[in-house]
Amino acid sequence: DLTVMNILQLIPRLDFGGAETGVLDLAKYFSLKNHNSLVASGGGDLVKELAVNNIRHYQLPLNQLSFLAVIRTTSQLIKIIRQEKIDIIYTHSWSPVISGWLAAKITRKVLITTAHSNYQSFWQRYLMGLGRYVICPSRTTAEFLIKNSSQLEKK
Repeated sequence: DLTVMNILQLIPRLDFGGAETGVLDLAKYFSLKNHNSLVASGGGDLVKELAVNNIRHYQLPLNQLSFLAVIRTTSQLIKIIRQEKIDIIYTHSWSPVISGWLAAKITRKVLITTAHSNYQSFWQRYLMGLGRYVICPSRTTAEFLIKNSSQLEKK
């Protein structure tokens, strides 16, 4: 007996790119496995692909990092998480981690991050390390982040 999960993926925009097509592929896979798959982004060319696959999309300014934008986006995420009974918040970029982490803390949900790059900025590495689980698509990225981010040594 498998548990149905409600998974909300966050990405700044859904235009064509590696992380973006990964979000689309995962959303379709989660749905195929009978999980409730939702995506929030700032919009983009791939949103229509979500609609074709009956995957709900929420348009949020996840690429805006001003204090007011983060507060507004966090508030919107909390509403979505409660309304959709989200179990897992899954971010695919460092910018939505801020609102995603705050919303996860407030709602006591699991935050997962995927580090798609060898982030050169300390803050980007730090933010990606806020996930309970941090996924690295390559051993090179994992080794770089572990070497250059103290909180990732423990994960």
